[in-house]
Amino acid sequence: MQTPLPEFENPPLDEVVIGVQFEPLQQLHAAHQGLYWSRIRDRYPLTEDQPPLLPIMELPTIGPAQPQVLLQMGGAPRCWFQDETKNHLIQLQADRFLRNWRQVQGTEPYPRYAKLIQEFKLEWELFCTFVQETGLGHATVNQCELTYINNILVPKPEELGKVATVFTWAAPPDPTGFLPLPETINWGA
Repeated sequence: MQTPLPEFENPPLDEVVIGVQFEPLQQLHAAHQGLYWSRIRDRYPLTEDQPPLLPIMELPTIGPAQPQVLLQMGGAPRCWFQDETKNHLIQLQADRFLRNWRQVQGTEPYPRYAKLIQEFKLEWELFCTFVQETGLGHATVNQCELTYINNILVPKPEELGKVATVFTWAAPPDPTGFLPLPETINWGA
């Protein structure tokens, strides 16, 4: 029998992103994004344009990774379609479909993964239907994404250098070094 995962009454979770990257829909233009929005506007009435996310391909490598330079120009933007609370949003661009839940006020309860994955599946199926009905082709998935964003507050800014007390893999800064204690730390894995 598996040990159940811990359940926190108030988890330190700020955002969850569930999404897919697919082969670019070459015919997807801003007008199509607007047409898609017309189908979901009753649930996601707020919009924002954002710069497109760069494509990511996680492939197994042997030896050191080769540096890459990616340059992206033109094309349709990444659109955010948000609900009234701005807690739920869909991000859409020519090669990406993401659905986020996030805290905006900081007090919203986490709806749990089981609910979020069901909502993602529903929205993804509706988007795939839209793609086929409008003759844009087929969204062939090449990457899947599940991202949890947790903000860990440090009580005092001068204690930020003690990051190793939270993440044991992080070495404390060299006290004899010339760099001051960090002001902010971002970590991605």
